[in-house]
Amino acid sequence: MRFVFDIFPAFRSLRAARWIPLIAAIQLSGPAHSAVETFTIDPARSVITLSGTVEGANLVEQAPGSLATPFTGTIQVDLTPTTVRFPGGSSVVPSEAHAWSPGLNGVDGSASASYGAKGSLTIVIFTANAVAATRKVAFEVTSATLPRTGDAFGSNGLVFGFSDTANALLDYRVTGAVSKSGSLVLSGLSTNNVASTSSITSAGGVDTLTIPVNATYYFTLLAANDVQLNFVGNIVATGGGVVTEQPVVDFTPPSSPAGPLKLAWSHSYKLQRAGQLNPPDWADYAQDSPVEIPLVQAGEYFRVVPK
Repeated sequence: MRFVFDIFPAFRSLRAARWIPLIAAIQLSGPAHSAVETFTIDPARSVITLSGTVEGANLVEQAPGSLATPFTGTIQVDLTPTTVRFPGGSSVVPSEAHAWSPGLNGVDGSASASYGAKGSLTIVIFTANAVAATRKVAFEVTSATLPRTGDAFGSNGLVFGFSDTANALLDYRVTGAVSKSGSLVLSGLSTNNVASTSSITSAGGVDTLTIPVNATYYFTLLAANDVQLNFVGNIVATGGGVVTEQPVVDFTPPSSPAGPLKLAWSHSYKLQRAGQLNPPDWADYAQDSPVEIPLVQAGEYFRVVPK
């Protein structure tokens, strides 16, 4: 479906109110709904670092790189021309390419894990040494409907939660003054604590989603909330720009005979302009949604087509 409308010179002599029937007729010819696009996480550009504390002791690397890992998976995003929403159904998963201590369920040894940490606890005059590794971790990303200005939207409107179906675990082993081992189930939600914006950009038929991440969780191991885990980094994911979406066009009527006419359209579409229709000379409009078109050029035609 394409929307084609002509900015006739005669319309420019009418009051702004006379535009409303024309604008409404064009707008109603397209269904006003959004579309969900699936983005695939790029592990080469998506690395998140783990930090935190246990009983006040800082977690440190078991070996170089054990507290930073690339992420894979998919993220679902519900898009309109001016909003973005994360409805759920995502799976943001850290790689388990290396073996870290302890083994499964805290046994002595090592096994594949996403992160490997260690720390020392001082209890009165005694010292306890701990190792911990995360396994089966997967995050879900959700949000309310967020406003989108151009490509950008607020990062702090996103919520990261441990997926209920992944059975995420922190396997731990404490030796020395305290002897304890086992598995801690990781669950809960964290609102993204990031001031910088996220974005969805389009180039060459590829949509790129970029999200800065700063999520903090608290758990109980030996005492209430004595484990703090901080996940900080960036998620970059790409989509093909192919979605089951209609070319929804939103209009804001001009407030004066000289305009401008304000337009916004579906994320996976683009605006084109022509100076004539026989033969047509359609060309991509220089700006992406939303735009303001001044009503000063006679005989202009516009349409919305897939990118």
